[in-house]
Amino acid sequence: MSCLTDVLAIGAIWAAERRGLQVPAELTITGFDDIPESSRAGLTTVARPLVEKGQAAGELLISATPARADRRRLLRTHLQIRGSSAAPGS
Repeated sequence: MSCLTDVLAIGAIWAAERRGLQVPAELTITGFDDIPESSRAGLTTVARPLVEKGQAAGELLISATPARADRRRLLRTHLQIRGSSAAPGS
C-alpha cells in the first residue's frame, strides 16, 4: 500500500497491526515525505529535500513574471527503505 503522506502511512501501519496483519510479511506500506516519525515507525518512504524545496519556491515567487511559461523545478528524491516494506513473497 502506497500512501500519499507519511502520516497516512503510519496510520495504515497501526490499522493493519490492529487487524492482525503483519507488516511487511503480509502487507507492504510506504509513505512520502520522510518526516521524523517515519524513522521511529520503521516506515519505508520517499524522502525529498525540504530546504531545496523551500528555496525553489522562494525563487519562483520572487521571479514571478507572466512572460515565463516554464515555472517548474525538479528536485531529487530518494527511497528510504525501512522495515515496512519487503520483497514479494518474503
